[in-house]
Amino acid sequence: MTLDISKNEKRIEEMLAEQKKDQLAEQKKDQSVVAQMILDISKNVKRIGEISAEQKKDQSVVAQMTLSISKNEKRIGDISVEQKKDQSDIKPAFAAYFNKDAYGYISLARGQILIFDRVQLNVGGGYNTGTGYFTVPRTGLYLVSCKLRSQANRHLHVFLMKNHNKVALSYGGNYNEGSFTLPVQVDKEIN
Repeated sequence: MTLDISKNEKRIEEMLAEQKKDQLAEQKKDQSVVAQMILDISKNVKRIGEISAEQKKDQSVVAQMTLSISKNEKRIGDISVEQKKDQSDIKPAFAAYFNKDAYGYISLARGQILIFDRVQLNVGGGYNTGTGYFTVPRTGLYLVSCKLRSQANRHLHVFLMKNHNKVALSYGGNYNEGSFTLPVQVDKEIN
């Protein structure tokens, strides 16, 4: 029995040693897992710091862009005011004539709208070379002048029309000249 006790004691010691060895191995394994987790946490904390720095940088860029947009909107507003002021300073005018050939002869039908083939001046863009109409770019008093000369054995009557109403007449016959110069009050058409 003493032998059995001694064997059992030895077996218990071996088991305790194995258990201790297993526990040490488990502890080392646990320590390794904990060390890896600490390393992962450290990496995550570092990455969070980098992301936070990037966010702050992005926020700074967004703030700068917002400020730039605000400055540009203000500048656009200033330019718009300047353009309106510049447009109000424009004194509309146009000068045009016919130059069909060396003598300036043209053939006209009764009631035909004169469409000048040469435009020297068109300040304010009121004269339309496609239609022959002058649309006033702003309300005001306009000085209108016309000079014409008829062909041989022909009579020429030219009316100044304002909104389809006759305002002035110039005529000539058999190489005679006709002309008119008069102020005309006009209002800009509001759309």
